[in-house]
Amino acid sequence: MTSPYRSHAEQERALIDALASGRMPHAWLLAGPEGIGKAGFARRAATFLIADGDWRAEQGADSLSIDPDDQVARLVANEAHPEFLWLKREVPEAKRPKDGSAGKDEDIARNITIGQVRSLLNRLRVRPGNARWRAVVIDSIDDLERSAANALLKTLEEPPAQTVFFLVSHQPGRLLPTIRSRCRLLRFSPLDDVAMRSVLQSRLSDADSEEIEALLRVGRGSPGRALLFGALRLAEIDARLRAIADSGDPDNRLRVELAKSLSGTAERRRFEAMLAQATALSANLARTAEGERLPRALAARDRIVDVAALAASWSEDPATVTFVVGNALAAISGDARSAPRR
Repeated sequence: MTSPYRSHAEQERALIDALASGRMPHAWLLAGPEGIGKAGFARRAATFLIADGDWRAEQGADSLSIDPDDQVARLVANEAHPEFLWLKREVPEAKRPKDGSAGKDEDIARNITIGQVRSLLNRLRVRPGNARWRAVVIDSIDDLERSAANALLKTLEEPPAQTVFFLVSHQPGRLLPTIRSRCRLLRFSPLDDVAMRSVLQSRLSDADSEEIEALLRVGRGSPGRALLFGALRLAEIDARLRAIADSGDPDNRLRVELAKSLSGTAERRRFEAMLAQATALSANLARTAEGERLPRALAARDRIVDVAALAASWSEDPATVTFVVGNALAAISGDARSAPRR
């Protein structure tokens, strides 16, 4: 079980050292932007812990790597190990297919419910019987209902023996302070371009260099974010956005083409990717602009950030929002002909 995220070595070392010292914290808060591998780290840490991790740490282990053919590794990978518990948002029972399958992604609940937490806590009443340690991953702790968070807090205040919690958080500042205070904090940062490119190339072996670079820009250090948009022909969108910013699109042709290509419900994911790409592009242009171009680039960046933040609540269709984004980029050129036409 080898991690593609080389930048997590420091976090792995912290956990191994804690195990080797005999003072293993009962809860770890894995904090950082979404999509940078925190949940993957939690699974690796849980596997290491259950597979005699304290013994491995005492013997000088330098990473959390476990042979994928190891019985514990196989069971954890299939979420079948009795001492590995994974709590996440689920499809409500009323919406689950009768054939027992997981259900549709769009039916997944917005929160982890109090019922799920109570079920988890009931399982923790019994000491681990199949390994020295039990590992609980909550992905993510941000998704807990308030009542669920309060129920979990009581357990963190009086943790079960030989049980370690790995709490994944994308926005740790929004958690109950009492939850944060009972955890050892491990911070995760966005990956650098070298690590990002390596992950994307390993996961998307058929992608050409232009697509990889487009995903690199929209990912902003988050492989999960980039891979989410991996099948959405982002290089095509990226090229149009850059052409609009460079030329000013004086005849509106590029803006109209882009808006048409992103209209309709079937293109919703590509539309969301466009907003992310435009945000990243405008931020980069604002950083590198000089002279008279600088205030125009800053204005475009601020406009696009505002549009992206409000797009989900707007009643306008994606084509209209796309045209607004295109107008902001076109204005950077300073060409009077790029002003929006009605």
